[in-house]
Amino acid sequence: YLRRGNYNVILVDWSPLAALPWYSAAVINCHTVGRYLADFLEFLINKEYISIMDVHLIGFSMGAEIAGFTGQELGERGLKLPRITGLDPAYPLFNYASGILRLSKEDAMFVDIIHTDGGVLGFPSQIGHVDFFPNSGRDKQPGCNRISTFLRGSFEDLALLGNC
Repeated sequence: YLRRGNYNVILVDWSPLAALPWYSAAVINCHTVGRYLADFLEFLINKEYISIMDVHLIGFSMGAEIAGFTGQELGERGLKLPRITGLDPAYPLFNYASGILRLSKEDAMFVDIIHTDGGVLGFPSQIGHVDFFPNSGRDKQPGCNRISTFLRGSFEDLALLGNC
């Protein structure tokens, strides 16, 4: 993509709706954010600024769940996303939910999942069309320390990840 130069990246900052101390409120707000993102994408598609076939949503933790809700919402409007990539989709409070209440393979034509924190903060089981489990997908990956600052979502903190 970088060489071709024909791409757009949209970052969704939903930090006011995801702020601590109430994780449960953030879970509920995932639905709202997904609906607003679907509204925005539908606007871009209807104005022919983008094609639905060029949209690839990528989300980490609750962001992966938001991508799923966005896909569900667009699907109800007759627009099927071609691809969603979930990076450690959130597990707490999503673990007993059915596919309509969390990211699932029905949310896009192709859903791929990368599990690196399964059973703790990330979903431990297969939920996509293709699921990758590096180093068995379990908590505490080799060469990776738990970095609480990364969980704040700050781009400056990405440099702290080192081998992760």
